[in-house]
Amino acid sequence: MISRRDFLNRPAQGAAAAALLGVLEAATGPAIRIEKDGKDIRFAAGKALVCRIPAVATADVKEADAAEFGEIGANKAVRTFQAGAWDVSEQIRLLDQDLYEWRRTWKNRGSDTVKADLAMEIESGYAPEFTLIPGISYNGNPEYGRFAVKGLALDGVPWVFSAFRSNIPAGNYSEGGGWSIFVFMSTEPHSQFCSFSLEPRSNRLAHRLLWPERDNLPARGPNASHVQETLEVPAGGTFEATAYVVIRPAAEKRRAFSSGMDHAWKLNRHTIKPSFPPKRLWDLGTQFARDTLWYDKPDFTGFNIGVNLVDGKWVQRAGARFEIGWCGQNGGYATALLQDY
Repeated sequence: MISRRDFLNRPAQGAAAAALLGVLEAATGPAIRIEKDGKDIRFAAGKALVCRIPAVATADVKEADAAEFGEIGANKAVRTFQAGAWDVSEQIRLLDQDLYEWRRTWKNRGSDTVKADLAMEIESGYAPEFTLIPGISYNGNPEYGRFAVKGLALDGVPWVFSAFRSNIPAGNYSEGGGWSIFVFMSTEPHSQFCSFSLEPRSNRLAHRLLWPERDNLPARGPNASHVQETLEVPAGGTFEATAYVVIRPAAEKRRAFSSGMDHAWKLNRHTIKPSFPPKRLWDLGTQFARDTLWYDKPDFTGFNIGVNLVDGKWVQRAGARFEIGWCGQNGGYATALLQDY
């Protein structure tokens, strides 16, 4: 919780912490090497297989019969293969200590327009011990999550999520055997309008990215609807996508995903200048709390989790409740009002 004084007088900070982090990252170095294994691109550490990228280009999970490697090295791989109507070319290169950029192009080599159902996938070399989809699933939501889906699949069919359901575009993570994989999409429009799934496979887990965008989640409420887009690629046309993969040791359980979140932030951050000075922002925030969340009943006064504006008046939503608030916003508002008082 930040105090009013800290909010209004917050100095620029974090440079020392960032410098220390840079020193620590520089000292680690990449522990992974990229190898060719038949048609696969392997990420290995010592004799251990951390993960592999099979020659799969479509959602039906059919692997290509053959693949050619233009380059394969410790920090880069270039591969081409054919899958159905597609000529596929891709490049994977190390950008940072544990961050890989994965670019792929599908070319329709046929003479007709194809309704595409494309996929990129990376399969773990370990049995998953923990999974995370930021904002959607914490290890499959075994106990919590309210209306969130449980597990990674239902009756053997993996849940498919629109990329925008995750707090990071198509962000998904797994760890096991001391290693971890974090996958997320580029914010390029043609890349990010996709879907993703975590598909259990025996003692492995496939992180899958899918085009076009869709989902298969249970519909809840009278206005609920599924995402189901189409993607058509004309004869000779191409479709391109860029994903990022973070592969690193999971020295501490349920902690290594922080690196993927840091990379997503660094890649996508951009400066947004505030429209008002801090004092004005503070006053607007407390005014919002007083005007829109504060609700009086005959025997109780407090913060509601939401009200609607009807004919110029704030009206409690049917079924709405009083509580501290999702992620504690109402607790923050209460503290701000107390400090102002």
